[in-house]
Amino acid sequence: MRKYRCVPRSCGVAVVGTLCFTMFVVSPLNAQEFIPPTRSPRPDPVVEVDGGSVGIAAFGAKFGWDFGGNGEPLVAVSVDLLSAWSDRVRLRSVVEIGFSRLDNTYVMGGELVYRYNSSSMPIVPFLGAGLALAGRDLCRVTVGCPAVWFQNSIGFEAFLRDNVNMMVEFRGENLWRRRRLFFGLITNLGG
Repeated sequence: MRKYRCVPRSCGVAVVGTLCFTMFVVSPLNAQEFIPPTRSPRPDPVVEVDGGSVGIAAFGAKFGWDFGGNGEPLVAVSVDLLSAWSDRVRLRSVVEIGFSRLDNTYVMGGELVYRYNSSSMPIVPFLGAGLALAGRDLCRVTVGCPAVWFQNSIGFEAFLRDNVNMMVEFRGENLWRRRRLFFGLITNLGG
């Protein structure tokens, strides 16, 4: 089989010919306008009922530190499930896990949260109070475990981008024997 090589003169003619063809024939052609398909709107995760709304209004993920207990690092998630009387009063469920050298701690609770501003404001301070069930890895050998704790929280959400806020929260639990500081993100899905 014979190999063909590009002689410099014939290669130059081919390149110039291709460029001329592109400039004079292809460039005047217009592309078809792209019309994206229509999508059905996303269903609202919050359903209105008498005296409030039910559904997932917000979801948050946080990390923090326990300053009053074992000095353990913490991770937590929260879900706002119910808006009562207005969009500023919410029922929030919280799950916290603490990682300690001795044993891990677990807190599951619910609290009523009052938000001083609506979600459309750039900064939303809040105050909450509720009850939690607290346990630990060594709960079966610890007296008074699991325990019911009174918990309260104070903090604020700062606007980060559409439907996502940055959260700073200070929580007092077990009559302020445990003081926890959290930083995280929260998504406001509705309300």
